[in-house]
Amino acid sequence: MEIVKKRYESLLQALASLQESLEIFGNYSDLNNSKFHAMFRDSCIQRFEYSFDAFWKFIKLYLEECENIELENNSPRYLFKIAENTEILLKNEDMDILIQALSDRNLTSHSYNVETAEEIVSHIPLYYQTMFLIATELKLKIK
Repeated sequence: MEIVKKRYESLLQALASLQESLEIFGNYSDLNNSKFHAMFRDSCIQRFEYSFDAFWKFIKLYLEECENIELENNSPRYLFKIAENTEILLKNEDMDILIQALSDRNLTSHSYNVETAEEIVSHIPLYYQTMFLIATELKLKIK
């Protein structure tokens, strides 16, 4: 159980860094043509990438260690479906949000396009909120 607690703390640190980046980006969002806008946008996206990765990997560990579920594979989509079935996801729309986050996460890995980056960064606050609320709820279940 100790590894679950350590992984949980790492997830919270990743989410805190994402929140910080989103707050800073919000302060510069009106500077669409500035180098600061691009720099803070890209920072948000990078922090989203590692926060999302930490999130789904924590969900995997939680399912295995706390719910004693033997997982058939390690894909985030599969893990989210299992999490939905075990009622880890808090609301019906959580699954849709996490699948969209996975799709956006995959887009960030393949190529860089300014329009895509702008669209993804506009989604990140919702992704952050969803991951944070689920993580907060799971803290109550970690003994």
